[in-house]
Amino acid sequence: MQNSPPVRCVIACSGMLALLLVPLSGCAKPIWPFASTDTNRETRPPHPSSAMTWKEAAGANETVRVVHLVFEVQRIDIPLKGIRHSRKIWNHVDELRVEADQSARLVRNGMRIGVGSAEAWPAISTILRASDARSHEEKLFAQSGIPVTLVVDTIREPESVFAYTRSGSLVGKTFPGGEKLVTLDFAFRPELGGYTDLQVHFEIRHDSGETNWERREGVIREVPEIERFVFSELGAGLTLRPDEFLIIGPSEKADHNYLVGGCFFSSPGGEQPSETLFCIRPKPYQSQETRRQTS
Repeated sequence: MQNSPPVRCVIACSGMLALLLVPLSGCAKPIWPFASTDTNRETRPPHPSSAMTWKEAAGANETVRVVHLVFEVQRIDIPLKGIRHSRKIWNHVDELRVEADQSARLVRNGMRIGVGSAEAWPAISTILRASDARSHEEKLFAQSGIPVTLVVDTIREPESVFAYTRSGSLVGKTFPGGEKLVTLDFAFRPELGGYTDLQVHFEIRHDSGETNWERREGVIREVPEIERFVFSELGAGLTLRPDEFLIIGPSEKADHNYLVGGCFFSSPGGEQPSETLFCIRPKPYQSQETRRQTS
């Protein structure tokens, strides 16, 4: 088998555009181990113009590949029937990718973050089938310079949310409305074989219904006033290998509904009490390829 020729790879990241000269094989169609029973929702991929073009980046006799990321997201809702079936899933998840003190802080606040592998999926799938889990899959195409945002739930009436800080104190706030979000800052690393660096954040975002005047791109415009509350001490960073996926869900402390993890990933009330897990897999895809020749 011949080695792949050097290519200049232009990669869209949430923080910046990375321009690298690396050997890169063709991006294959993503294979996702999860089977969704609900209707899939797919956002439109970014236009190639959202990344640098070969005219800006290419050198002589080089193949230019513009690479983006698509995040395949599996939302899994597990019915609560006296026990939390999700606790069994963490036996098959690597939580050591997150720093130990941060992992303990997340657990205390009612949530857990870890990494799953293709080898672990059969065991996880068996647990989900036995617990009558419901699943929904969607694809989120990442945009350069913009974190990927997952909407976990909507606050429709005033809700108080509390979190334990590093010092151990319990602080909270009452939100009149808004959306509970998980945001992912990302950076694709082809020079490491296709690893993806992720930074996970939790926040609540509320449209106050008011507007402000702002200057954007030299034009003064009236824009909505958005209130953001980020649980900054609960952010976590980790790196995924190409065959791995991120798992976010509730911990044992999610029984305390006022904690962040309980508010985000547990719904004990209502007609169908449930807990929620997110399985997230970043996959590269190639939006264009051009070879530039010298004259």
